[in-house]
Amino acid sequence: MGALLAFLFAAHHPAEVASLTYLDEPLPAVNLAEMTTFRKETFGGYWHFGFNHAADLPEMLITGREREFWQYLHGLMLFNPAAITDEDRREYLRTYAAPGGIRGSVGWYRDALTTTDRFAEVIARGKLTLPVLGYGGQYGTSYVKEQLAAVAENVEGGIIPNCGHMVAEEAPEFLTEALLRFFQRTASPTA
Repeated sequence: MGALLAFLFAAHHPAEVASLTYLDEPLPAVNLAEMTTFRKETFGGYWHFGFNHAADLPEMLITGREREFWQYLHGLMLFNPAAITDEDRREYLRTYAAPGGIRGSVGWYRDALTTTDRFAEVIARGKLTLPVLGYGGQYGTSYVKEQLAAVAENVEGGIIPNCGHMVAEEAPEFLTEALLRFFQRTASPTA
């Protein structure tokens, strides 16, 4: 979810940001409504947005079943389930099942409509002019580069093959190489 905050920070403070990296995330105010619509083309939509937005419902239904819910949802997001080790799972579940863990996890979804409004405001002001790197997983948000091209002038990136939503976990080598190339080209001499 850091891509959303990074985008808004870059839009509000362009002089303080050298470049922006945006990974496998829909752009609120650009296509979130389309992706959350229940229809064949979106495979039933991102149903978890509405579920996680509902006040107290996720906490009520997931508490005591954190492992089952986490494994189900992340199973949908991963192209390569082996990319998440047993140690990774234990750590995710340790924090998710901790007091307040579910509420913290669903907090972004509960604020998604406000975030969408904030995106609409900055997009209406004009396109970002800083260099932007946007990648989506082939089986995740594969249209990241195209959606960013609608709101930024200098976009590169594309689709990471055989990858789902969890880009850093599923394609760490690809991502590291792409980031290093991007930073080498976009770094200012004074950075």
